Amino acid sequence: MNNHDRSDIEMSIEEFWRERSVNRTLRVLETTQQRSRDELYHLINHIAQFVLPVQFPEHSTVEYGEIMQEALSRLGDEAFANWVLAVFNNQKP
Repeated sequence: MNNHDRSDIEMSIEEFWRERSVNRTLRVLETTQQRSRDELYHLINHIAQFVLPVQFPEHSTVEYGEIMQEALSRLGDEAFANWVLAVFNNQKP
């Protein structure tokens, strides 16, 4: 086996381990993303019961969306606010 062949084999091994690491990381991220999204759906679906007066209209109303947007704007975390609004606007029925 010459140095060129050894180099090709070493590169192939490195590429294999890199791809394997990327795939493992992706699986962890996907699992975490789904769990976080599910928890956020749950929170959004129940937050009205925790913070709004009983007589307030259902959380699916426009008013609830406006309250959510205003509260998120005061939070000071634009990335989180955008994520919450994206989930809020695409809620599971």
